Amino acid sequence: LFGAAVFDERVKDQLKALHIVPFLYFKEKLDLDEVKQTLFEKLMPIARFRSKVEGVASGMISVQSAFVELDEAAAKASMDLLVTARDDLKTQKDLDRFVSDLYTKAWDQIFPCGVRL
Repeated sequence: LFGAAVFDERVKDQLKALHIVPFLYFKEKLDLDEVKQTLFEKLMPIARFRSKVEGVASGMISVQSAFVELDEAAAKASMDLLVTARDDLKTQKDLDRFVSDLYTKAWDQIFPCGVRL
């Protein structure tokens, strides 16, 4: 279903990806490089997190997509895109707008597993 929203032009504007948006609060600012390294070590052993969606076939009725695993170098390089610091989210209104905006933007297939952490 997620792949169809990316690769099938007929349904692209009708389907939006489902986003699960956790909020974690910390007493002190985290070191971004340390967070990237920790997430890489914990999540990349899981096939789903080291994969990205690619269109693999197009038929008369639908587009088929599949998760394709990235090699370690590509997965490591993707961490700069996946894990970013957001200093502009300071109030509940900022957070609400951020989450709402996620649903108005197209799902970005350049990211492994289609998500940003």
